[in-house]
Amino acid sequence: MLGRGYNGVQPVSQDTSETLGLPGFLSPWRAEAQRKHEVEVKLYTRLASEVKTRMEKDLGTECFAARLWDQQAKMNLTPEELSYIAGSAFEAGTDTTTGTVLWFLMAMVLYPDTMKKAQQEIDSIFGPDTVPGFSRMNDIPYCFALVKEVFRWSPAAPGGFPHLSDADDEYQGYAVRKGTMVIPCIWNMHHNEAEFPNSYTFDPERFMNRKSGNPESLNEGHYGFGFGRRKCPGQYLAAKTIYIAVVRILWAFDIRARKDSTGNDLRVDPENCTSGMTSKPLEFPLDIVPRSAAHIATIMSGHHDS
Repeated sequence: MLGRGYNGVQPVSQDTSETLGLPGFLSPWRAEAQRKHEVEVKLYTRLASEVKTRMEKDLGTECFAARLWDQQAKMNLTPEELSYIAGSAFEAGTDTTTGTVLWFLMAMVLYPDTMKKAQQEIDSIFGPDTVPGFSRMNDIPYCFALVKEVFRWSPAAPGGFPHLSDADDEYQGYAVRKGTMVIPCIWNMHHNEAEFPNSYTFDPERFMNRKSGNPESLNEGHYGFGFGRRKCPGQYLAAKTIYIAVVRILWAFDIRARKDSTGNDLRVDPENCTSGMTSKPLEFPLDIVPRSAAHIATIMSGHHDS
């Protein structure tokens, strides 16, 4: 889920910070921001340089950063700018994707019946000797719906991102003038009881009667990737990444609540999560167990569906 794409705005340098209002001694957060920026640029530059080194050894190297290096002169990018573009895309996708997979694992612990139903569907199409791919998406509609419910149940970017009203409008009696910054709350939209009854319950059935079967429709019926001109630019890559991760995990493993010494399930609380622009669960107890020896053998062999 690419939530924060590069927007062309470079971080403020220490030399120009004094022009933004308060002097440095009254704004100590600037020094902290500068320190974090330097760490960030160092990481991005190292990763981009590693790609360039691989390109020199292998002319067939293919990735986003490699394409940027190929077009560096055409786009008039400095090495730092190039590194920042590639690094921003990398950071945006990894954090939200990781968070979404963690929310999926938590949902399976809390709602084991949904896991079992999805596994039954997968088993009816794929045996233990074939790792699922994208070719049979139409044949596993419940899994398709389950992925969409993961996006809805606990969105990785619950606060949404700022939009600008391009015309005068009105909302519930409030005038919204053209040019007003509007910050939507994806969390509230996904827990609107009129649109999603029993919204705090993880229930893939709510998406079963909606269009499915192609990657694009994974992004429909919910607002997990935003909307309008600020909709996630990497939404299709993100949705397919989550889909294949979820289906393959369900094919290969049972996800179980961890037991305490008396045999009772250890508590898992969806409220125990990070706060801020993105959200993911804090550490929670669970057990992930291979479903069979045959599944293990197939995983080790690398045999998978297309």
